[in-house]
This record gives sequence, C-alpha cells and structure tokens, in this order.
Amino acid sequence: MADRHSLVKPVYRALVAATKRLASEIERHKTNDVFSLSEVSWLQDNTPGALRAINRGRDASLALLRQEFRIPLAGEPGSVQAQEDSGQRLDQALSLLAVLNRRLAVLQTHSASDHSDNTSHGVRVEVQSKFQVMDQIHFGALYHYRVRIRNEGVNEPVQLVSRQWVIKDFDGNIQEVIGPGVIGKQPILDLGSEFEYMSYTPLPSKRGTMHGSFLMLACNSNRLFDVQVGPFGLIPPPHPHDGLGVVKGQSLTEA
Repeated sequence: MADRHSLVKPVYRALVAATKRLASEIERHKTNDVFSLSEVSWLQDNTPGALRAINRGRDASLALLRQEFRIPLAGEPGSVQAQEDSGQRLDQALSLLAVLNRRLAVLQTHSASDHSDNTSHGVRVEVQSKFQVMDQIHFGALYHYRVRIRNEGVNEPVQLVSRQWVIKDFDGNIQEVIGPGVIGKQPILDLGSEFEYMSYTPLPSKRGTMHGSFLMLACNSNRLFDVQVGPFGLIPPPHPHDGLGVVKGQSLTEA
C-alpha cells in the first residue's frame, strides 16, 4: 500500500486538472457563480482565498494551488509535527478535489444556453426559458418557458399525447415530471401547423437545466413516436453579489 507522501504528486496533478476544467466551465456558463451555498461555506472555511482566486481566473487559481499545496507538500517528511502538518494539508487537498469534482459533474451536464431547438421524426420543438423571480421562502426560483411545436415533416396529422420533463437543479437533484398533454391540452398538428404554449417550473436553487420529450400519435397510421426536447438552461440574470441559494425540502414541479 502506498504511503501518504507518495499521494502528493498525483493529488496535486488532479487538483490542477480539475481547476483547469472548472475554468473552462466558468467560461462556458459565463459566470463565476457556480458553487452551492454549502460549497461556498466549505471553501471559505477550508481554503481561504479560493473563491477570490476563482473569480480572478485560471492563472490566479493555479497560483493558489501552488501556494497552498504544492510548496508545503513538496519537501520530504521531517519531524513528527511536519508530518502531521503535511498530512492535514493532504487531507485538505483531497477534500478540495472532491468539492471540485462534484461541482464539475453538475456543471458539465448543465446547458449554458436558455434556448433549445431540436427536430426529431419531422417534428420541431423550440424552447426559450426566462427567469421570473427569486423567492427563497416559498420555492427558490421561478422560471417561465415558452415552447413551440411544429409539424415540419410528417405527412399526416400528429397529436401530442403526453409530456416528460427532466429537471435538474444546481445541486444535481433530479425531478422527473410526466403527464398527459400540455397545459390541459392535447393539440393536433397538421403538416406545416404549430402549437405554442407557456408554462413554468419552480426550482429550489437559482440555476438549473431541463430537457424532455413529447409522446406523439400519428393520427392516420395510428403509430406512437417520441419527439425529443433538447436541453436548455434555467439561467438567472447576472448579478455580482448573488449566491446560489438553495431551499431544502421543496419539490420541483411543472404545470
């Protein structure tokens, strides 16, 4: 079994790699506001200066890693106290790596665009989401989204039978919503016609992502098929002082 000192280099390399990937995700999402409140609290308590460095960019983040981990861990173990200090620093590095990897796993599955446009089996679905309000007392955030469904290539009427939404918040919690039709309707679309509606979803965190599908019936041939709804982000307006507030114990629902 490898001793703890032999872990220093691979752990540091993993931290550097995770930091670079985080910088790429921050650039893709066009915001530094990417951590949950619990993660922000942990970073402030355990790695002072980390959030400031992340806000300043990739180079500042890598410089912090060198200062906090590479330099203190680079030497050979000496006294008992030095070994204890090194062990604590290594534990801190491993914990930080876990936080970064957990956040990356969420960021990489979230859409950075509030719009999606997807065509499958001749039916086109466009979605545009919009942030409405933040109310941490009742539900967290509220998003409206407008959906346009158009029969562009099916040479017979098609009917929307049911919907399925997968809603993911910024802590990685997932809620699946399945129901008949949309907004109480099951519209029928002839070739070239479209149906548009608006709905909403509350979200227990400020930011999230959605994707889904509509089950369609080809009315003449009596066949069922799925139309995919591409992923779109639930993205709040930029605000330098906002945190990613999370309201626990609330479910995600969609009308």
